[in-house]
Amino acid sequence: MTRIKHLFLPVVMGLLLVLSGPLSVIAMAPPPKGDGPILVIGRNPDALVEAAGGIVVTPVPALFATLATGDADFVAKALEIGAWRVMDGQWIARICGYPEGTQT
Repeated sequence: MTRIKHLFLPVVMGLLLVLSGPLSVIAMAPPPKGDGPILVIGRNPDALVEAAGGIVVTPVPALFATLATGDADFVAKALEIGAWRVMDGQWIARICGYPEGTQT
């Protein structure tokens, strides 16, 4: 039991260190501009996009995020029905290594 107590703090600190990068990227993301893809993050994002009246454009499905497009009210609707975060898809694409102007 003593060994578990000694390992608890390093394990928790390691997890915080690993998760701090992705969480800071999400926190610093600019709001969507309206033109181009929008990254929707939430539980079952494809259903959120569909319910908000958008169109999923993600080439590869992901567990908690999807790229979508929609009308002017799409972002507000997605947030209202339960999206955790909605952000500019082009900004995320640049972070992932796609050059500006690349179609995602």
